[in-house]
Amino acid sequence: RNIEVDYAQGIDEALEHLMSLGHRHIAFISGPAELPSAQLRRAAFLAHLSRNGIVEDENLVVAGDHTVDGGLTAMDRLLRLQPHPTAVLASNDLTAIGALRTVHRAGMRVPDDISIVGFDDIHLAEFTEPPLTTVRLPRSELAERAVSWLIEEIEERDTRNGVATRLETHLIIRQTTGPVRVAR
Repeated sequence: RNIEVDYAQGIDEALEHLMSLGHRHIAFISGPAELPSAQLRRAAFLAHLSRNGIVEDENLVVAGDHTVDGGLTAMDRLLRLQPHPTAVLASNDLTAIGALRTVHRAGMRVPDDISIVGFDDIHLAEFTEPPLTTVRLPRSELAERAVSWLIEEIEERDTRNGVATRLETHLIIRQTTGPVRVAR
């Protein structure tokens, strides 16, 4: 049995949202290169850009490590770019929270100066300032299915070998995304 998370669905929704707000100079802070879910999220980001005719800029894809400190460091690198990105999609919410802090420390405002989107929708995401726009990963559904399958396995009631279940991800719009700021 296998539980497949549709990371691409959430990434696509996040990027469509950012593009609808006028963003085209969008960065991605990835997770650890060895983590399969981080690889899938990065690949989905790059595939979406390609499908929408946005040329990949290797400077806009920065390695992170799924921690707040990793988000701080990665966002600092992105803000040093000229021009810096107008929006950032982070591979998880902890990274996005670190990115929020870096933007604040730089004297900039989210979403007025830069939009930020996280991934996972951890409980803390709705309590950041401003509340984090993020892609919801249905963790409780994932846990329920895994526990149910484990119980069936233990009780030897498992008759569905090779079955895959797909979990959808969806964008939750809060307050860290806004229109591209027009240069004055």
